[in-house]
Amino acid sequence: MIIINPTALSDFLAPYSGQHPSGNWQSFSPKLAWKHNFSKKLNLYASASKGFMPPTIDDMTRTGKIRKGIKIANPFLEPEVLYNIESGCLWEIGEKIVLEPSLYYSIVKNMIYQVWTGDSVEILSDGPKPMLQKRNVSEGTVAGAEIAIHYSPKNWIDIQVGYSYNNSRITKYNALDGDVNLTGLYMAEVPKNLISTDIHLKYNKFTFSIEYRYTDEIYSDDENTSIVEAFNLVNLNLGARIKNYTLSLSVNDLFDVQYIDRKGLLSPGRFFSGKISVKL
Repeated sequence: MIIINPTALSDFLAPYSGQHPSGNWQSFSPKLAWKHNFSKKLNLYASASKGFMPPTIDDMTRTGKIRKGIKIANPFLEPEVLYNIESGCLWEIGEKIVLEPSLYYSIVKNMIYQVWTGDSVEILSDGPKPMLQKRNVSEGTVAGAEIAIHYSPKNWIDIQVGYSYNNSRITKYNALDGDVNLTGLYMAEVPKNLISTDIHLKYNKFTFSIEYRYTDEIYSDDENTSIVEAFNLVNLNLGARIKNYTLSLSVNDLFDVQYIDRKGLLSPGRFFSGKISVKL
C-alpha cells in the first residue's frame, strides 16, 4: 500500500505505507492415524498430525476499516504451524443409542492472531477506533473434549445431543515495545462451552423439529477486558410434503433473546421464514 498526498482521513496510515516484500513458504504436513475395531459396535481411534497455514493476502496487504476498528496490514506475517493429537471412539449401545466422545490437544507455533497495536484513531462521528493488526504470536494451545449422543427410541423420533469444551490460551507471547503481554490469556471469540440439542419428529407427510443451542460467554478482545455474554437459542421448524410440493415454516430465536454473537453483532431477534419448493 502506497499513500500519496494523504488527507486528514488517511494521514494516520502513512507510517504503514510502502512496498510490500515478497515471500514463499513450503512445509511437510504428515499425519499418523490408528483405528481398532473391537466389535461391529465399538471402535477406537487416535491420530497425530502437523498442519501448516500461510497468512492470507488480505491480512498482509489490506489496511482499512473493519467492524472492530482499523485493521493494519502486516506484510511480514509468517505461516503458523499446528501440532495436533486426537483420540476418540464410536460406541453403539443396543440398537438405539450411539455415543461419539473425543479428546484433542493442539499446539500452535507462530500463531497468527489479531492484537491491538496500542494506538487509536478518530473516525468522524464513530469516535475513537482501535488500530488492530494480525501478528505472529509465539505459541497458543487448544485443549478440548467433545461428545455426540444419537438416540432413536422409535422410527418417528430422532434425538441428537452434543457438548463441546474448549480451552484456548496464548501460552507464549513476544510482546513488542508498548504492547500488553498476552501470555496466559484466553483467545478472543472462542466460547469455552457449547451445547446443542436437536429433536426431529416424523408423522406421515409431516415433520417437526426443535433445536436448542447454548453458547458460553467469550472475550471479544485480545486483552480479555470485554465479555460477550452467554446466550440460549431455540428454533422451530414445521414441514409438510403434499404431492410434488414441500412446505416449511420456521421460527428462529423463539424466545426473542436478541443475543450478541461472537462477532459483536446484535441478532435480529425472533423472526419467521417460510419456504415452498416444487419437484418437477
